[in-house]
This record gives sequence, C-alpha cells and structure tokens, in this order.
Amino acid sequence: MLDKFAEELHEAREKSGISLQQMAMKTRIDIKFLEAIDKGDFVFLPEPYVKAFLKDYAKIVGLDEIKTIQKYEAAKKGKQIEEKTINEQEVIEKKIKPRKKVQTYDATPSAPSAELVSNLKKKIFQNGLIVGGGILFVFIIYLIFIKDSDEIVIAEKPIEEIIEDNQRFEEEPAQNIVDNSQSSDSMTLTVLSSDTSWVQIIFDGKNQEEFTLFPNSQKTIKAENNFKITLGNSGVIKFQMNNQPLKYTGQEGSIAYIQINREGLTNLKNPPALEKNE
Repeated sequence: MLDKFAEELHEAREKSGISLQQMAMKTRIDIKFLEAIDKGDFVFLPEPYVKAFLKDYAKIVGLDEIKTIQKYEAAKKGKQIEEKTINEQEVIEKKIKPRKKVQTYDATPSAPSAELVSNLKKKIFQNGLIVGGGILFVFIIYLIFIKDSDEIVIAEKPIEEIIEDNQRFEEEPAQNIVDNSQSSDSMTLTVLSSDTSWVQIIFDGKNQEEFTLFPNSQKTIKAENNFKITLGNSGVIKFQMNNQPLKYTGQEGSIAYIQINREGLTNLKNPPALEKNE
C-alpha cells in the first residue's frame, strides 16, 4: 500500500509540472528526503519528520494535506481510503419541483375620502396653533426676564480657601509610577538549526507548540519557568538562553528529549508531556 501511496504522490507531482529540485527549493527540504518519498521509502527519518515533509509535499503539488496524512496512515496499516463518487445519473434523474402559483393583487392605494381629508386639515391647523402659542410664550418670557438684564453673577471663592487649596496641592506627594512594560515571561530561548529539524516544545508544562526549522533558520520563544523539548534531528540544533549560548551536543538524525530551566539544560529519558490539570 505504501508503494501505491508513493505512486499517487509521484503522479500528482508530475501533473503539477514540479521537479524534485524545484520542490526542494520551495520547501527547503533536503532533496534526498524528497527522493525517498517519491520512491516509497518512508523510514528515512522519525515519524513526526515524515508527516511534516508529506504535508509540505502535498501542499506544493496541490493535494489536500490532511487527506494525504490520512492516506499515509492507512497505507501503513495495509488499508485504503475509499473515496465516495457522485452518481451523475442520480443527479440528472432528480425531479424538478413544480413552481408554486404566485397570486397577484392590485397594490395601488385607493383615493382618500373627502371626510378623511377634512379631518386631516383640522388636525394640522390645531397642531399649528399649539406650536405657535408655545413659541409666542417663550418669546414673551425672554422679553420680560432676560433681555433687559445686563448683570452677570459670578460666585466668588474666599481667598483663604484658595490659599488652602494651593498648599494642599503642594504638600501632596506624587504617586509612584509602576512600570508594567516588563513581560511576565522571564525566560527567552532561541532555537537555531543548521539543517532541517522538527521541534516540539512544552512551555511551563501547560502549552505545547511544534514546528519545523529549515537550514540556517531560528525561532525565539518565551516561558516563565521551563521548556521541555523534543528534537527530531538533534545534531543540528543549538540553543541560546537570554542571548547567552547553552552547551548542547546532539546526534544528527536522532531524536532527543531535553529540559531547559533557570538552572541550565538537562537530558530527559522519556518524551515530555503536558501536565494534567487536577
């Protein structure tokens, strides 16, 4: 099944007109790994690497990445994913629903009666009288109480109260200003790779992230207390903690498990996992 799966990938690549050299340039994956995929050899690197490379391969040749991984996993078990096809004859034989008869009616409004017009004119006249009377009342108030008054009243503040306020302002100490610009993440780790490598990192035992580093690339991450890391190609990885290099030597093509905290870097025997919430 893996040979048939690899043949499908090979045919998809040829249809897209992309050579292995072009794919290596676009994905930055070593061409020897791409050649192994093309030939149906999927044991060249650990499983996480193979899946990451298959996703990039599928994306370049225009295949669905998730479906490609599902086919790969099924092929490893000797199974095949059946793709459902649409029966075109069933679509053609579907009956066309008859259109519903639409009822029509005359939406032209009827002419208002003479009585309705007369009542409307009376209401408009009454409302005009009310509005006019209100405006006249306000104008009379203005003439009597406001127009002839030139006096402007300003409430004066006693001089003793002004002096006391000034003294209080001078005696009050300035409030302490707290600088919250510093981030709560006090550990900054930079992962540098000289070749293609798959990396999985657990931050403080709570959050997890995985990514692929390509040749001569790096990624900077932050945490509060510690990092627990799984490396797919440990021999090509170097670390810097807060811009200071850490001593680490891995083996090319092999998986490694390590932990980095304020005390330094230590090797782990088992794959790290997220902490369970109690």
